[in-house]
Amino acid sequence: MRRAHLKAGLAAMAAAAIVAAPAMAQNTFKSGNWNGGPFFNGQQFSHCYVNVGYADGTQLMIQLTPQMVMYVGASKSSWNMDPTQQYDVSFEVDGGYKKSFRGRVTADRRNAIWFTIGNDAELRRALAGNGTMTWVDAQSARFPFNLAGGDNAMRKLLACTALYGAE
Repeated sequence: MRRAHLKAGLAAMAAAAIVAAPAMAQNTFKSGNWNGGPFFNGQQFSHCYVNVGYADGTQLMIQLTPQMVMYVGASKSSWNMDPTQQYDVSFEVDGGYKKSFRGRVTADRRNAIWFTIGNDAELRRALAGNGTMTWVDAQSARFPFNLAGGDNAMRKLLACTALYGAE
């Protein structure tokens, strides 16, 4: 009898997991080479994100909060940045957008850098232009990011943020 209850309980948990898996998968989206979805801290919605990977192993990530604060980051497993250093980078998108931001690197993620952009509609539009964003650091090193498919990715990022950020 006890074994029958255990089997029934396991079957119910498996059924619940099967039903929950498609619902969780529906929260994420794909747009060309871009992936995205909402991010939660427990049950609390935090932000939506999109990211795209490149052949050299670099990842470009964009996050947008319900308050329209944007964060842009990049990572690569071979990067080993010093979290005590200052990283000022100029973002240039196809010559039309140019603004400098201060990046932050944490000791536990030395292979990633993040920039707090804020509510910058001009950068959102530039990212949706399907062109190239180039980061230029203080030593004039250039880091290009192909934004092909960025138009749909940015639309989905905004829609995700509107959907999950609505109160």
